[in-house]
Amino acid sequence: MTRALPAPHRPQAAVDPPLLHVSALTVTYPQGRRRPPLRAVDTVDLQLAAGRTLGVVGESGSGKSTLGAAILGLVAPREGSVTFRGRDITHLGGAQLRALAPDLQVVFQDPYGSLNPTRTIGATLAEPLRLHRRWDAERARDRVEDVLSRVGLPPGTAQRYPAQFSGGQRQRIAIARALTMEPALVVCDEPVSALDLSVQAQVLNLLADLQAELGLAYLFISHDLAVVRHICDDVVVLYRGRVVESGPAARIYQHPQHPYTRALVNAAPLPDPAAQRARRLQRAAPTLTPPPPGVGPAGAAGCPYAPRCPLVQPACLTAVPALAPSAADREHLVACVRRDEPS
Repeated sequence: MTRALPAPHRPQAAVDPPLLHVSALTVTYPQGRRRPPLRAVDTVDLQLAAGRTLGVVGESGSGKSTLGAAILGLVAPREGSVTFRGRDITHLGGAQLRALAPDLQVVFQDPYGSLNPTRTIGATLAEPLRLHRRWDAERARDRVEDVLSRVGLPPGTAQRYPAQFSGGQRQRIAIARALTMEPALVVCDEPVSALDLSVQAQVLNLLADLQAELGLAYLFISHDLAVVRHICDDVVVLYRGRVVESGPAARIYQHPQHPYTRALVNAAPLPDPAAQRARRLQRAAPTLTPPPPGVGPAGAAGCPYAPRCPLVQPACLTAVPALAPSAADREHLVACVRRDEPS
């Protein structure tokens, strides 16, 4: 790890409207004529202010990438709305969506898959400048060289091809491409999950430095809550498309209250081998009380996490718990009937 990444301390303005506002967003996918549609994203609400970072965390299949795609206009939502800079962008398409691209960019997990292997890096990064801003070749080339230097890549990068770079360098190129149009919001979809730990730290440091320098807002999608807590101001935890916990990143990581969030925290490896071994033994020990008699898998009306929850009780099967504040922190919201119980 190149250097310790400081926890963000950026005060959120109370009077300014959010840069991004997602309200009751629902995305469904068909599952055939005999099965109801899959609710990949289920009535999700979130807000992101300019210059801040919101983490969206969950395991594979939780709906976090679908949520990002819906915000970017790549997936059509069934219900709800997405508002960006006070403008409803939920159902934009065609020319309107392309016009929004300079302000709303994305960094994907696999940068090589999003780079044309037959074009130089300079040609790829200059293309949006030529199409959207009608810049001439010389002006576009200068901008490309500038953003490549900002992400720490050496001179001559623009003349090379994607296959000539390492995974970490390609991710820096993907970040440079997102910065080319000077966006206000960058959606980072698992941007470091495919990288080595030391390279992960370098990319996270780079994202933090660029945010401080340029005032960017990030929607940071990840399965790793340990990574998210270092770079994010706030966190939204998704399970089966629903928000089960949200609030300040440090609060959620240090005092998780939903059983699913606790499982995500415990899944992160510890740097101390003795502590990691003790945690593994604790998870293996049958210390939790079994579910009460008659409590089985949750139906459509129950808590979606009930079939996996070690703390499940009959009340969990009657209705989906409301996302409500915890007793210790009004900004810390938890969708669990047993919120505020000790970990």
